[in-house]
Amino acid sequence: MRELRARILYDNGRRPDFRAASGDHVDDQRLDFGAWHFVGRRTADGPPLGYVRLSTPATGEQFQSREYLGPEAYAQLLLDSGLGTGETYEHSRLVVEHHARKLGLGVQLNALAPAAARHLGAKAMVGTSGTKDGQDAFHARFGFQPVKGTRQYVERYTEDVVLLLCRIGEAAGDYSDLVAQYTDLFPQLVVNAQTVRLDVPTMREEEPHTLSAALTLARTALAPDQESWRPEPVEGSRALRTLLASGRVREVHDTIEQQITELVRSREPGPATTTRPNWPPPANGSWTGPSRGSTGAGSSIRGPDASCTCCRRPSSGWCAPTATGARSTGPSSGGSSTAGSA
Repeated sequence: MRELRARILYDNGRRPDFRAASGDHVDDQRLDFGAWHFVGRRTADGPPLGYVRLSTPATGEQFQSREYLGPEAYAQLLLDSGLGTGETYEHSRLVVEHHARKLGLGVQLNALAPAAARHLGAKAMVGTSGTKDGQDAFHARFGFQPVKGTRQYVERYTEDVVLLLCRIGEAAGDYSDLVAQYTDLFPQLVVNAQTVRLDVPTMREEEPHTLSAALTLARTALAPDQESWRPEPVEGSRALRTLLASGRVREVHDTIEQQITELVRSREPGPATTTRPNWPPPANGSWTGPSRGSTGAGSSIRGPDASCTCCRRPSSGWCAPTATGARSTGPSSGGSSTAGSA
């Protein structure tokens, strides 16, 4: 999991600190020990496509949030928020493989972390988040709020980072229902690295099962109605309109408009950016300035000579986004994620 995290965070050189001189992708953290690790896959035996970590109060002195603010400032934040160290958990390292984005996996993982924390008795969650690609806005849809005065540029992540706080007892933003469903499902999702024992009628308690068999059972016997979220191939606008009018579609996620907005807000990592926005743009068509949704220094928007943020090839325009779907192994929802939480 460390290699997966580091490779995604490295992002083709955007965050060079996540690759060693040997060429290996490295993200070794003591915080991994004693934490909950949630991994998303297409199939039980498939390669990991996404990941998020939930750290408990047992490792509170190693929280990234505490290191980011400093011990005294972190303690003061908890005091001002009416929270204790024994009831505060940390959410971190949300990452999704580039080719697996637009499948809703980031939403599922980001809902599972607060659901697990709620089940384990947490009253609040903290975490640090990048801002360049709107990661903080993504977390806000789950009830995470930025802590005033904590945003600053971090060289390791090559972008502005902000501390987020989420109170578990309050509504989880746009995904409150999804978090509630995962809170109930959490005991059945927990597995041992070697074997798993699930308390269901079809499985005797004394009989260990392989991870693959147990997860298959959890998806079928214990998970919500799997038909509520499934791929539906559509060719042409007429077929799409027919499907939407059929009454079978309950929600629409990840529309073309949303994808275009995300493409416009994203930025190909370049060799250098300005340290302060330069406004207005010069008349030659290539300029730097504040990107949409960005308030920090060092953001940029590049003109027609920029590389495409989709395929990373030089282009005079943008690649046409495509909608992608995948059968969910959990409650129905859609969405996308980037390497969100630091």
